[in-house]
Amino acid sequence: MNTCMTNELKIRVYIDDGRTFQKVRCRFKDIIFAAVNELKYNELREGIINEFKEKVPGILDDNYSINIKWKLVSFKHAADLLEDTSKDIKICDDEEWRKVLAYAEEIDSDNSDQSDQSNQSDKKNNPFVNLLVKRFGITLLFSFQKNNEKSMMTTIPNNINIYFLKKVECIPVDTKIIGVEMNQIILGWKLEDVSLNSIQGHLERCKTKGLQEDTAKLWWFEVRVIDISGSMQQRPSTDSKEMEEKIEFKVDLEPLYFTVASDKRHVVLKDLKENSKYEISVRTCIDWLTSKDVNKKIKKESSFTSPLHEKTYKTFEDMLGLLTRPRRPLFPQVINFEATKVQLKWWPAKFSKNDSEDITYRIREYNHHQGVVVATVKDTTKWTFDGLKPQYEYFVTISAVNQQEKETKESWPLVFKTCKENTSDEAELTPASPIDVRLFRFSEDEKHPQWVCWGSPYEGVGKIGYEMQFSSNYKDEKTKFVESIANPLVPSSRSYRFF
Repeated sequence: MNTCMTNELKIRVYIDDGRTFQKVRCRFKDIIFAAVNELKYNELREGIINEFKEKVPGILDDNYSINIKWKLVSFKHAADLLEDTSKDIKICDDEEWRKVLAYAEEIDSDNSDQSDQSNQSDKKNNPFVNLLVKRFGITLLFSFQKNNEKSMMTTIPNNINIYFLKKVECIPVDTKIIGVEMNQIILGWKLEDVSLNSIQGHLERCKTKGLQEDTAKLWWFEVRVIDISGSMQQRPSTDSKEMEEKIEFKVDLEPLYFTVASDKRHVVLKDLKENSKYEISVRTCIDWLTSKDVNKKIKKESSFTSPLHEKTYKTFEDMLGLLTRPRRPLFPQVINFEATKVQLKWWPAKFSKNDSEDITYRIREYNHHQGVVVATVKDTTKWTFDGLKPQYEYFVTISAVNQQEKETKESWPLVFKTCKENTSDEAELTPASPIDVRLFRFSEDEKHPQWVCWGSPYEGVGKIGYEMQFSSNYKDEKTKFVESIANPLVPSSRSYRFF
C-alpha cells in the first residue's frame, strides 16, 4: 500500500472474464487522477472509457447495445452476484473485506433513512463511492485507492474494491418477417454474440460444478403471437365530441406462444387465419442454475422484442403476387441432393415488362448464417450451394436486385436437409409425396389455364423429379415427368416458360 502524502487517486481496474480463480491473477490497468479532492462519476467514467474502449468495446456505454447495460446496484449484494457469475466467489473471507462490507451496509442503511440533504453530505464525505454494477458477462473490479492524510486517519481501509459488473441481457435483435402465407408467417431473428457468450459461459461454469444435463435444452426462445384483427373497436360514449373523434382502443387478447429450440433463429407460425393481422414478438428463456445447487433451476426471461405487425394473405394468388412488379423470385426448390451440396432452382424475379434487365440474385441462409447473404448470382436461376454438412438442416431465401439497386422481397423460404455421406443415387430411399399441392391462375379470368404447384422435398438423394398423372378425359398423354414444382395443367403444352 502506498502511504505517500499526496492527493493522488489511483484506480486499479481488473478484467475478470471468469477464467481465473483469483482476482490477483486477472489483467489490470491503473488509472491515475492527480490532485483530486472530489471525483465525480462522469470523470471516472470518461477515464475508464478512454483506457478500455479498444479492448472492451461499449464499456460503460448504455447505447452500445440493447443487451448491454451498466446498472448501479447496492454493494451489499456483491457476494451473491459474483457467486453466480465468476469462479472467484470468496470475496468476503478476510478481515479487510468484512470491514468494507460492514461499512458499505452502514452507508446503505444511512442513505435509505436520511433526508436528501444528509445523503448529499454523506456522499461528499465518502470518497469511495458505494457502487456495484450488476451483469451476466465480464466483471470489472475497481481497486479504489485514496492516498492522503485524511483517509489514512479514518477507520475505513485505504484500499476499497468497487465492482462494476456489466449486465448482459439476452434480448433477440434484428427481428424480421421472412415470409407470409395465407395461414403461416415466418419470423427470423438474431442473438448477439455478447448474449450467446453470456449464456454459454454460465452453462460451462455449471458443467464444471457437476451438471450432467444437456445444456442445449436449458435455454430456448419463446415467440408470442396475438391476433389483433378485431382488437380495434370504437369505444361507446355519450359525449358527442368524443364520438366524432372515433377514439379506438385495444381490447385484451389471449396470446399464442410458440417454443423454439436454442439452435434455431426462425420459426414457422402455422395454423393462422387468412386475411388477419398479427402482432409478433420473441424473447429468450433460460433455466438459470445457481452455483450452490446446479440441480435447482430458476427460469429467467429476457424482455420481449418490439412487436412486428403482419397480415396474412386472403388467397394463394395474393401471396404469389404473380402480376405485381417488382415480383420476388418464386417457387425455390432443390433439384439435386448430395451430402455436402445441393442444387437450387427458382422462377425469376420481375421488375418491369423489359425482360432484358440485368438481375442479380441474393441468397440468404438463416439456420447457420443468421440471415446474411451467402452468395450472389447474376443472369441465372440455378445455383449450387456447396460446403454444407451432411444431415444438417438449412433455411434459404432468395431476393433479386435490378440495375437501379431496387431489391424485391425475399422468396418463400426453402427448408431442406442434406443427405448422409456415402449415399448414392441407387441407395434405398422411399420418396415422400409432394406436400402443399395447390392450384392457381395468373388471372381471375377463368379462361386462363390453371397451374399446379407443390412444396420442394425436405430431404432426398440425387436428382429430384416429379411424375404428373392426368385423368382419362385428357386426349393426349396421361403422364408427364417434370422437374419444376409449378406446371400448367395442360398435358399437350410443351411450354414451361416462366411468366
